[in-house]
Amino acid sequence: MDNGSFLGFPNVVDCHQFSPGFLRSFFPIVEEMRSSLKLPRRPMLEGKIMLTYFDQFSVRTETSFKAAMVKLGGNVIWQNGGEFSSAVGGGSIQDLMRVLCSHHPDVIVLRLNQEGSVNQAVEHSSVPVINAGDGKLGQHPTQALADISTIKDRFGNITGQKVVIIGDINTNRAVRSFAYLLGRYQGMEIHVVSPDKKPIEEGMADYLQRHDVRCCQTDSLASAIEMADVLYVTGIQMADNSPLDYESKKGAPFQVNAKVVAAMKKTAIIMHPLPRKKEIHADVDNDPRAVYFTSQIESGLSVRMALLKMILAPNT
Repeated sequence: MDNGSFLGFPNVVDCHQFSPGFLRSFFPIVEEMRSSLKLPRRPMLEGKIMLTYFDQFSVRTETSFKAAMVKLGGNVIWQNGGEFSSAVGGGSIQDLMRVLCSHHPDVIVLRLNQEGSVNQAVEHSSVPVINAGDGKLGQHPTQALADISTIKDRFGNITGQKVVIIGDINTNRAVRSFAYLLGRYQGMEIHVVSPDKKPIEEGMADYLQRHDVRCCQTDSLASAIEMADVLYVTGIQMADNSPLDYESKKGAPFQVNAKVVAAMKKTAIIMHPLPRKKEIHADVDNDPRAVYFTSQIESGLSVRMALLKMILAPNT
């Protein structure tokens, strides 16, 4: 594969880097990595070092990156955010990258609390940087790739799917990144379910319109659930930025439970970027349509293995 297959190679910063052509060529590599998961670890990254630095610990993303590197025969140095975590401004990011690069890693995986920090980090890094979550209002490109890969794995293709998103597309980086990648495919429909039908912010609305994605909003989960090919569930923030209180609202209309999924297509899938709170009831976990503990996590591992292979061993 050409090293320049995605814009900004070898740094992975946001979903806008990934063209439809890149995605078509990338997913065969993901499938190759997926098929190797039950085999002994592959030595293609032997001697390579990945350094992870997370301001916010993530069971899923951080451990997925670590497992991906080890499965490919590489080594991991990890450091949870500490003395630099509360620092702001380009100078502090520059200092952070000087410290991290001084350990001579081959790639750095970052989760930084300040939106835009990963872009600054790239400017001051001597090695490739991968964004593992950039501020509350930033992006999470590897999660979005994993989500798209999950859909492709189940349906064989992504075009023409009806995606129902429960949550706030404006302030959730995983949801927003997912929507950006959905825009790379034809015939997509996005139905956003939220209690206050907060308008989709102008930049995202313009993006979806430019990419011919039909997008509508509703405050009725029941009206959207029956059409869903993909139900993508996240926590819901209210207009005052407080989480929806499921404990005080028994039978809350935005909780996905066995009764709700009974109205879904038999072929549909239920996704969640995790961690969940009360938005998906535990009685859904064993439903064959629920993939958030199975293929969605496996896709995350396979996607990150594929990216590390592309970046660190493109000719193998």
